[in-house]
Amino acid sequence: MYVVAALGENSQLYVRSSANVEDLAGMSSAGLYESLPNIPAGNEDAFGAAVAGVWASLYTRRAVLSRRAAGGTYCRMYCVCRRCDNNT
Repeated sequence: MYVVAALGENSQLYVRSSANVEDLAGMSSAGLYESLPNIPAGNEDAFGAAVAGVWASLYTRRAVLSRRAAGGTYCRMYCVCRRCDNNT
C-alpha cells in the first residue's frame, strides 16, 4: 500500500474529505463531511473503512440538503490522508 510506503507502517493518519462543492457561495461546509483521526496506516481494513466512511459522508441527509439549498447538486469527494502530528 502506497500510504505505508510513504509514511511508515506505524504511522497514525487523518483521513479527511475534500469536495469540489465545499466553497459554494452561501454554503458553509465546515464539519459537513467526515474527518477521521488516528487511523493506523499499516491496517488496510481500518484504512479502507476510514476512506469509505469519508466518501459515505457525501451522502448524509444533512450534506445532500445543504448542497441542494446552495444550488449545488453535482459533487466529487476526495480523501486526503496526512500523518497525525501530536504537535498540531
